[in-house]
Amino acid sequence: MVEWGVEFRKHTAFIVTTLLLTAIALLMHLCIHGSIAGIIWIFAVILLSSAWAIYACGHVFSYVTRGSDMLLHLSTQKPLKKMLLKTMPLVTGFALVGVGTISGYLWGSERDTYLTLSQILGALGLKVLSVAALIAWSWILARCVRPIRSFAAQLTLYGLGWIVSITVLCIALIIAANTSMDSWFIGVSDNYSGLPLYVTAIPVLIDKAPTIATATTIGLNVAVVLISLIIEAVHDRRFYNS
Repeated sequence: MVEWGVEFRKHTAFIVTTLLLTAIALLMHLCIHGSIAGIIWIFAVILLSSAWAIYACGHVFSYVTRGSDMLLHLSTQKPLKKMLLKTMPLVTGFALVGVGTISGYLWGSERDTYLTLSQILGALGLKVLSVAALIAWSWILARCVRPIRSFAAQLTLYGLGWIVSITVLCIALIIAANTSMDSWFIGVSDNYSGLPLYVTAIPVLIDKAPTIATATTIGLNVAVVLISLIIEAVHDRRFYNS
């Protein structure tokens, strides 16, 4: 348990700061009705979510690709546990902020009266799953570029990997939803436009999204998480056999 406490303490300042900012923005959004409050809410969601995505992916890239945190690398923990030690604090912090932002979207006005408890819990669960998928995919991409020697090339290919994968997955989602190009958008809104779907942690709002679209996003995100765990489990077996 000591090692878990150590890893969580590394991110305490960032977690606490972003949670406080999320709470302040959420209170303003729920208690103050007006265009200014709506604009503040949208920018808060975008900036806080982006900050967490960059922070989490940066830590994963630094650890997996660049070999930072040498003490953890040199420890006798198995690769799978090292992965969990490194990613669980990031998933937890990002998920807490994500739950706050999606709560503001769901309960921001009178439209939430039309949502059932199962829909609300499902939306919150999908948000947490999307965060786990984002960090898991970051881990996979970081492993893919690790053999490259040049830092510039590593970072460039890492970024390109994100751009290509998000584009392909969004296209797959739109095809699955069988919707027109003007019936969906990516981003944040202070007006309720339906329950969001996620490509990793990228919110996609589709007008009257069919069940197949929801199943597609869940399947893709679950698959990403499982693939990352399988990769580390293989390393785990090699570690054990050695």
